[in-house]
Amino acid sequence: MEKQENKDNPFAKVDKIEKQKKEFIEKAQGETHFSRKKDKIGRYILLDSDLSDRLEEYIKLEAKRFETKSYIFNEALDKWLESKGF
Repeated sequence: MEKQENKDNPFAKVDKIEKQKKEFIEKAQGETHFSRKKDKIGRYILLDSDLSDRLEEYIKLEAKRFETKSYIFNEALDKWLESKGF
C-alpha cells in the first residue's frame, strides 16, 4: 500500500532526495588546509572532561560546517607551536 501512495504522491521522490541531502550534510566533515596536502596520522589525545564538554557544546551550537574537532585541534596546535618557535 505504501508503494501505491508513493506513486500517487508526486512529491515522494523529492521528499526522499531532500532527506538524503539532509543526511549527507549532517554527516559531512571538513578538512583543514593541512589535511588536504598532508598524510593524516591518528593520535589519541586525553582531554580534561570540562574542556571536552565545552568543545562539544561549541560544535553543537556555533561551529561552522568545516570546524570539526580535527580542524580545531590542528589550528590550535599549529598556533601554539608557532608561538613556541617550532
